[in-house]
Amino acid sequence: MSTDSEPLQIEPEEASYAAMVKTAELWLPRILPECEEYNRLAKKEDGLYHPSYPLKQLELWAFCLRLQPQRIVELGCGGTTLVFSKWAKRSGAHVVVVDEARWFSVLSSRWPALDVTFLGAEVKRTGSEAWYDWRPENDIDLLYVDGPYEGDGDGVGVDAVNITGAVKVANVLFDYRLDAVDKLRSVERGYSFEPSPMWAFCNGKCGLSSFTRHHSWFRRSDVSV
Repeated sequence: MSTDSEPLQIEPEEASYAAMVKTAELWLPRILPECEEYNRLAKKEDGLYHPSYPLKQLELWAFCLRLQPQRIVELGCGGTTLVFSKWAKRSGAHVVVVDEARWFSVLSSRWPALDVTFLGAEVKRTGSEAWYDWRPENDIDLLYVDGPYEGDGDGVGVDAVNITGAVKVANVLFDYRLDAVDKLRSVERGYSFEPSPMWAFCNGKCGLSSFTRHHSWFRRSDVSV
């Protein structure tokens, strides 16, 4: 069986998004079987599943391989938490997950061996914006922003601005939150908007795409990749 270090052969005619999603569905059980199980349960139970999940999860795994982060903070838990847990077990990284306790309890009851540190935080809201009542004390290699949700899922940019103003954050990765992307762009933090590594692997290395439908990547200008 193939492993995550083996190349994925993507044919030129598979350049369409729909074909990429289909290919991701085929590869996910081989590379991230934990996420395959999560997606199957999400389809069946909570209705939060989206067909793009396999592609998003594989792309996030590609980010970990490319950036090699050792200090990770994830805002909002879910299927991506399983990706970070696997990365922690593989690399020894320290992963902190910030969310409301009720969501993490559901996740950890299904996967009790998660290799992450959970920090419960109250969600603060004002108008259309929401953020976690939490601030880090140490620098971060990768800040993954996928919560908290407000309305249709927008309004999560406050955390990105507050956290990058409190500690040094080498990379900020948004799970397709365009309003949050605009909010971070609006302040001077020394970040550049970068092309995102594709989820496909070529001889164990990530390629580059000019844009990804799922992730928006900001890198501090004084951090090399």
